[in-house]
This record gives sequence, structure tokens and C-alpha cells, in this order.
Amino acid sequence: MRPGPYGTYHNRSHLRSPGRMRIVARAALSIRVVGSVLLNTTATSWRHVHAWSRRPGRLTWVPTRHAVTVLSLMLLSTPAIAAVTVSPPQANPAAIVRGNPTSVLFTTVIGGGAPLAGGVNLLRVVVNQTVVVAQMHDDGRDGDLAADDSVFSVWLMLNEPSDATLLFRVSAAFRGQLLRVLSPAGQLSVNSPTAESMRIGLAAALDSEDSATAYLSFGERLNRLRFLDTLPSASRGALALGLRTCLIVTKTDRYELCLATFTGTDDEPHSYQFVSVQDLLGVWRIIVW
Repeated sequence: MRPGPYGTYHNRSHLRSPGRMRIVARAALSIRVVGSVLLNTTATSWRHVHAWSRRPGRLTWVPTRHAVTVLSLMLLSTPAIAAVTVSPPQANPAAIVRGNPTSVLFTTVIGGGAPLAGGVNLLRVVVNQTVVVAQMHDDGRDGDLAADDSVFSVWLMLNEPSDATLLFRVSAAFRGQLLRVLSPAGQLSVNSPTAESMRIGLAAALDSEDSATAYLSFGERLNRLRFLDTLPSASRGALALGLRTCLIVTKTDRYELCLATFTGTDDEPHSYQFVSVQDLLGVWRIIVW
């Protein structure tokens, strides 16, 4: 019997071969290294946890009862990571007009666990790559309706120069997970300007209280009046609803007369007419309100 750095070798002639000795030594070293990583112990404690057995003709490794106990505790104490789900981001409105700055509300629903604070991002897919464009909220601000309801939201201003289909995803970070969870892709259409798309975009700007974007949908005279600056939030919401549900009275290729009705703050029904025209650049604007 001859002691060695990685155990005790049986003193037989066929074990004295240098090639055989190197194989046995490397195998023993590999077992010790892998075992040390798994048990996260030092080399000193490792010698107390494991034992080398001496068998005629070969070198074997047998874990002691202490090693089995440690491995069992590690397996039992490892927390199970719940499966989390992140829904595709939903855009409201689902379509915008090219060349017209529009505020779009993106929402996503996260289930199966709470993400880290500030760990939910809205991504835009650009040429098979993702770019972070905004941080989504579940604290009742920046477009989020209710705090801590697992629905994350954010307003995003978009102004696209051409017709396209935009793709967005959501990434969320969770405690105990090395990689972020990515949602499937959600779509947003960018279309040529129409009177209907102008009304929808204006309604979205009124909902988000974005007066600067809303004024882009009005003609020069209405812009000079700046009537939105003194309009209460309840009246803005009523106007937005009227824009979405208005009745088209007269329509041509470049002219449209609509009648909108809504319930005012006095709980009485009100109605108004507005005229939309298309300019030489193809942009629709409201010139009479």
C-alpha cells in the first residue's frame, strides 16, 4: 500500500504504470473539485466530509453519512421558483397616424410573482434587437390606473415617419432569477392619416392630458384660442368620448362634418359639431369646433 496525494494506491504491479497512475490521479482530482463546488466547502472541511476507501486493484470514492446529510439539506432547502407570466404589451390606441405625434398607453399583466421595484421595462424591437424605451409602473402614476394590481402601464409619445407595424415587448426582473422574463411581442400599427385616426389620436391625447399633442389636431384658429388650457379633466374625458362615438353627418374625400354628444359635469346631455378637413400634405385637422 502506498499513500498518494489523492488517496491510497494498492501496491500492485499494474498500478505502477505511469499512464495508469496519471489517469487515476486526474479522476480523483476531478471528483474532489466537482464535489467542493457542489457542497460549497473549503478543502479542509472537504476532507472531513468525504472518505477514500481502499479496495484491492482500484481506487474508489465513497461519500460518508455527513456528505449525504449535507446534500439532502441542500436539496430540501433550495426554494422552488414559481413560473411567472408576462403578457404582450397592449397599445391604446392600437393604431397611430404617421407624421402625427401621438401618446400611446402600453399595459401588461404580470402573474406568478412580484417583479423587482423598477424592474419592468417596455422594449421596442428594432431589426431583431430590443431597445428599452420606458419603465412601466404599477404605482398608480404615469398611466397606471390602480397601484399594486399586477397591471403595469406607461404613456409613450410616438411620431413615426412612415407606415409600419411596430413591435414591442416587456422585460421583467425577479428576485432569485438571473435572466429577465420576456413577454411575447405586441403590435402597434402606423397608418396613413384619415379623419377617423385623427379623432382617435386626439381622444388619446385628451385622456392623457397631453395638450401639446392635442393642439396638433386643431387648425390655426383653434390653436390661437388655447381653449384646452382651461378645460377641466372631466370635460376633457367627455370630449374624448364624443370624438370616439361621434356621428358622421357629411363626408367627402377631404371634408367631414361630425356630431358628438356627451354628458357634461352637470349630468345633462350636450352635443357639439366639429368640421375636419385634410390639408395638402394629407393631414386631417379640426378647423371648426
